[in-house]
Amino acid sequence: MPMALLLLWLAQPSACTAATVSALADAGRLARAFDLAGAVSRLQGTPEACETTRLALLYLRGLQVAKEAYRNGGDEVSLAPVTESIAALESYVAGNPRAEVIRLTLMAAAAAAQSERGDMSLLLEQATVLEKRLVGGGSAGAPGVTAHEAAGDLWLQVHRFEAARAAYQDAATVTGSSPRISIGLARVAVRLHDEMAACAAYRLFVKQWSRSETPPEVIEARTFLADPRCGTAAPGK
Repeated sequence: MPMALLLLWLAQPSACTAATVSALADAGRLARAFDLAGAVSRLQGTPEACETTRLALLYLRGLQVAKEAYRNGGDEVSLAPVTESIAALESYVAGNPRAEVIRLTLMAAAAAAQSERGDMSLLLEQATVLEKRLVGGGSAGAPGVTAHEAAGDLWLQVHRFEAARAAYQDAATVTGSSPRISIGLARVAVRLHDEMAACAAYRLFVKQWSRSETPPEVIEARTFLADPRCGTAAPGK
């Protein structure tokens, strides 16, 4: 989340302090670096009365748990923390469209964990339309992982690759290109056997990656780019 939008989001009467502003910024950076667990850990312990960090914690923890639940078949027990987050968000959504974006995206993530593609599609459409309206009005979307980015991730997760590609492309148009979008497009291209597009997207991802850390996503991109099919060595090698 750009700092200007972060400050705009925080400019409301609340118990948010300089420490919570810093925690939210750190969590956003971690989430954008594919470290949802780290983002959640950074937000834990921030004041419950700080609505902004509370919403971010509910959202990022919900995304993390829903992803893990998918691997376990999306049973009720594994999805319980997501269900609790969605219920907790009910008290925030009145008059707060960003909270509604977060709630709808988590509901979509829960549906994806159970491979309920129809429900997921409807929920993502609502979330992205609302987020697009927010972004168009100069506000920030969902923290750390926008609803538009999450839409691409979730379609990829349930093996709807054309839908994932369309979602990532829409995300790039609405919220701007990001490493999450680039690697998502690369993964979609691999699954659609579009090697030229995969090489281009992985190459852009590596170019966009400005952090010192080397998460699995960076290794994945560099490994793919080292293949002779991509024609050139991976940047940063």
